[in-house]
Amino acid sequence: MRLLVIGPHGVGKTTLIRALMGIQGKAPKTQMIEVMGEYIDTPGEYLELPRFYRALLVSAQQADLVLWVVAADKTSIHLPPGFARSFCRPVIGVINKIDVPGANIKSASEALAQAGVEEPYHFVSAVTGAGLNELWARFKTFTS
Repeated sequence: MRLLVIGPHGVGKTTLIRALMGIQGKAPKTQMIEVMGEYIDTPGEYLELPRFYRALLVSAQQADLVLWVVAADKTSIHLPPGFARSFCRPVIGVINKIDVPGANIKSASEALAQAGVEEPYHFVSAVTGAGLNELWARFKTFTS
């Protein structure tokens, strides 16, 4: 199963991919769309700048699922309203960094909802591994 991973910059998309792949260590900044095994990693700027939306939509054609990642430690999350409904693939909402002090899961959930990502959302920490097993179980529901 191939997964397209999108989200604003700094939410831990690459760190999440590396955790799901069992790779440890500091994740580099993603500069362009990059395929990592079964994952398509995207720069945060692709979701933040409308001129790159088309690249995300085209990349989704190569994926089975879209993981839309936001971070629970961001104080303000600006996502394009309803954009999740533009994808031709199912979109799964992931709230990362739940382990960070001051994490605001409610705000992150509201941002996903505004972007058109439907519940249930998955609450994870790519650093501690919290919630990753549940996220894996969700992936498997799409392969059966």
